[in-house]
Amino acid sequence: MRYSFSVSPCSAFSFSKERRNPPTRPHEHGSAPHRLGSLLSWAQRTGEPDENHYQESHPQRRSGSGDHPPTQIIEFGGGDSCFYPAFRQAYPTARYIAADNSEVGIRKFRESNQSALTDTVQIDLLNDTLKQKGDLVYSVGLIEHFEPKDTARMIHAHFEAAIPGGLVLITYPTPTLPYRTIRGAAEMLGVWKFHDERPLAYDEVGREMEKYGQIIFRKMNWFIGLTQEILVARVGA
Repeated sequence: MRYSFSVSPCSAFSFSKERRNPPTRPHEHGSAPHRLGSLLSWAQRTGEPDENHYQESHPQRRSGSGDHPPTQIIEFGGGDSCFYPAFRQAYPTARYIAADNSEVGIRKFRESNQSALTDTVQIDLLNDTLKQKGDLVYSVGLIEHFEPKDTARMIHAHFEAAIPGGLVLITYPTPTLPYRTIRGAAEMLGVWKFHDERPLAYDEVGREMEKYGQIIFRKMNWFIGLTQEILVARVGA
């Protein structure tokens, strides 16, 4: 029997503490996708994560009129999305667009999520510009699968798809000691699957995001071995 090693993007969001006096959130103790939906809802409303809840945080109070719930959410790499149900629960009237280059992923999304408020776009986001615009654009574990210039291009594409004042959320693996140890062991055993995965540092991702908006939210998720950083930025005018 051959084993392979992988971590689902849906397992990348597991918080061990509850924020002091948290706002009311749907599915507060639910699955990881629901916790990501809650995280984004929280970031949108406050822009100020509690430092006791997050291992690393550099919040900045945002300004503007971004208190309204999103009306259009776009997920990059959203084929067969495991996060859609959480966002649909949190924002039942929002239109949700899954954009992906995979025909199979897009088909699975359509089969699983039939709603008048959902749409799919099969698109090469590195070379084509998405026509739709969202006030919330996000991806989970996408930008690390490219060479540096294409990672920068993919980050820019998130902002191109967002309206002024909207939010962009991007997560990516980081080369911390736990990440390097787990990945190194998996590679030695021949069970590592993501050979194109390039763990990224904040300097690379944050610097690129700051070209197009203001980072209001930063978190390092230490609660999984293959550590992921989460950044949220408010798009400039």
